[in-house]
Amino acid sequence: MRTSISPPPANAIRDTDADTASVAAPLRNRRRSSTRPLPASPRSLVHRCRSGDRGSRARAFRHSRRCAVRPPPLNRGGAELFSVSPAATLCIFPHRQLGRSICNERRKIVNQTKQLMSLAAEIDCQTSVAGVWEVFGAALARLDLTHYIFLMIDADGSRPEMAATLSLEPPGSVSARDPFLQYCCRSFEATLTGITHLGDYPYLPDSARSYIEGAAEHGFTSGLAIPVRLRGGPRYGGFNLGSDMPREAFARHVLPHLDVLRFLCLIAERRRDVLRQAERRPAPSEEVRHLLTPREFEILERMSTGMTRRQCAAELAVRESTVATHLKSAFDKLGVRSMVEAAHVLYRGPPPPSADDPWL
Repeated sequence: MRTSISPPPANAIRDTDADTASVAAPLRNRRRSSTRPLPASPRSLVHRCRSGDRGSRARAFRHSRRCAVRPPPLNRGGAELFSVSPAATLCIFPHRQLGRSICNERRKIVNQTKQLMSLAAEIDCQTSVAGVWEVFGAALARLDLTHYIFLMIDADGSRPEMAATLSLEPPGSVSARDPFLQYCCRSFEATLTGITHLGDYPYLPDSARSYIEGAAEHGFTSGLAIPVRLRGGPRYGGFNLGSDMPREAFARHVLPHLDVLRFLCLIAERRRDVLRQAERRPAPSEEVRHLLTPREFEILERMSTGMTRRQCAAELAVRESTVATHLKSAFDKLGVRSMVEAAHVLYRGPPPPSADDPWL
């Protein structure tokens, strides 16, 4: 028995279409709205799709590293549902800009550190004290440090030395009562100086305060005291580096380079001390010069200043074994067994022959 299915009445179809239209119209209007508020989550943004898209009604995407990039348009053309402007992005993602500024600041510090390290190597190659101070001042200028004061004195208060870019005389000249030598050379910890930090040290005498105020008139307003030799040794002293920056700017631009500045000060003081000792050293004996070959004399003279065989070989562009061979030959000709005896003979001449010498 066949069963026939009769079609539904026309009024029923119209009623169903009306119900569907009444339900779909608000959804369509809601999807087409272009004034939707931005989502509260900073991690992702949700784009509503048009009714023609098959699949999910929401599409999530992660924000790219470039905050000012606008989101791509939808597939079916027409206006975008909403877009993210650069100004709105800065409000939504403030940590992005903060992280970018921190990265730029770190990159700047790394580049300045590389430049300072290259200048430190140049300081160690100088052949005069004036050259040391010239390169040292150029290195400080990379950090906008326009002034430096170098003080060094013996433990008993004798043989004071001073090198400075300021024309002012320190209080009471260079003596053990100098505030830098008295207070800053007890440890290797750096000390903030200058008139901007004067209120932190109420125990300073009036003479030191007047000197600091006078230095401020010449552009030394904020400084950093870095000792390189401490009290208790044969000599003690260090550097006082300064600029005309305010206190906050000095702490922000200079203090991150404290370790590199301490290294520069140590290199400059060591090279200055080596050159000073070379200036005070007497001239080599002409009699010893005639006993040795030019290369043997050249190597022996360098080794007597404290250089190692490797350093001497690098300076003369020869192998280390060549330096050892010439040094042994010079020892045999002078009749010595150590570098101390060789240096003694080099600068005082060979000892006179004794009466017990069987060859006389």
